[in-house]
Amino acid sequence: MFVRVHKPLAVTGGNNKGSSHTLFDYLSKEDIGKEITDKGHFFSLDQDALTQDSAREMIDNNTKNLGKEDYKFYMVTINPSQQELAHLTGGKTVDAMSAQEKRGFEHKLKAYTHEVMNQYAGSFNKGLDNTDLVYAAKIEHTRTYKGYEPEVKAGLKKSGQEKEGLQSHVHVVVSRNNNEQTMKLSPLSKHRPDKDNTTIKGLSARQGFEHVRFKENSQQAFDSLFHYQRAEHEKAKLPNPAKSLDAQALSGVADSPGLDKVQRFIDKPSGQEKFKMEVLNIKDRHLDPFQYMNNQLEKDLGNIL
Repeated sequence: MFVRVHKPLAVTGGNNKGSSHTLFDYLSKEDIGKEITDKGHFFSLDQDALTQDSAREMIDNNTKNLGKEDYKFYMVTINPSQQELAHLTGGKTVDAMSAQEKRGFEHKLKAYTHEVMNQYAGSFNKGLDNTDLVYAAKIEHTRTYKGYEPEVKAGLKKSGQEKEGLQSHVHVVVSRNNNEQTMKLSPLSKHRPDKDNTTIKGLSARQGFEHVRFKENSQQAFDSLFHYQRAEHEKAKLPNPAKSLDAQALSGVADSPGLDKVQRFIDKPSGQEKFKMEVLNIKDRHLDPFQYMNNQLEKDLGNIL
């Protein structure tokens, strides 16, 4: 499971300082050319089907006390692995499902989305849950190859060609304000343990957004909700596995001449980028992303020690 809070401008339509209409247009790309009955709907915590305009208005009308240069919204993506999706579908592809089976599958994805957003709210350490948020989400069932991906570069696939297998994922647009528009919630605010404590409702609370907690708890929520028996290599411990190995990697090598190189590697802000498909060798594409990252980390540490 890979859940991610996207940085502003990192995706098409992600100019988060104005209206969200461009982002919602982008998220409706799958519906171009489809009949109305075949188009996907946005949904929120309390509404199972929202039009694009209704979803946009939810976000754009929840900007009280946000200035012109403030970010107004963020995008979260929920990306189950093919193994996790197969667990939900019994191995069936979306095209092979009956209408009833597809509704049941999407119902599970929606339920999980709400649980992910519950974890998102909780990761601010302000005593919040998903009922305090304003968000609209949309399920997509296809992905396409991009020009930078190795299969395209190798001539095995064409840019724009649909990817095989189960590719279902969820996009969530969440307002920066809470639903009462009394609290600004930025997942870009980094959590610093024991340094950013504050008092909320008379209780001591940590400030900042805990990305590690968000990712780990979202994964655990999937396992609990759907009784998924996760293999060891599927378990996500940290978004940047190099940092999770900080103490282990440096244990016993304090006097090693390679210590500085190890520390520079751990500090290098590229661990999360290893999720990007362009860094995967074609022969490794069958690996789970976390398995690939752990394997790559071991290789990199071996090279610099």
